[in-house]
Amino acid sequence: MDKWLIKKSVQSNEGNEAINSSTSNLKVESNSGDSKPVENGKSRSYQEKWQQLYPWLLYDPVKEKVFCSICKTADENQINLPVFSVTDQNSKKAFVVDGFSAWNKALQRFKSHKGMIILLILQHFFKYKLKDLFIYFIN
Repeated sequence: MDKWLIKKSVQSNEGNEAINSSTSNLKVESNSGDSKPVENGKSRSYQEKWQQLYPWLLYDPVKEKVFCSICKTADENQINLPVFSVTDQNSKKAFVVDGFSAWNKALQRFKSHKGMIILLILQHFFKYKLKDLFIYFIN
């Protein structure tokens, strides 16, 4: 919703001198709290509905960024994240270290990052599954 603000002259309490200010129309954008500044007429912000599509998202309202809860947990437990390319390195930086906030590319990046999560889970699963099989055959 657009709001318009018109500046008017204000009188001072100290001597009733008028302070002249120009009258102008200033566009004031309404801000829902977690939205980014308006760009080309479109507000950019984290959408709670993304949480239903990607339950691994972890939103930090203070930083106004999202992180990947799975990758952050893996990193905190010193599990190596699969990094095969510059894109994977950037994904790790965005979803684990710095946080992600390029809202105009969010769905595309979330879908791409989902592939990295699948690789992480498979890598971790096979590593421990094969280890268990190896121990089973040795004993």
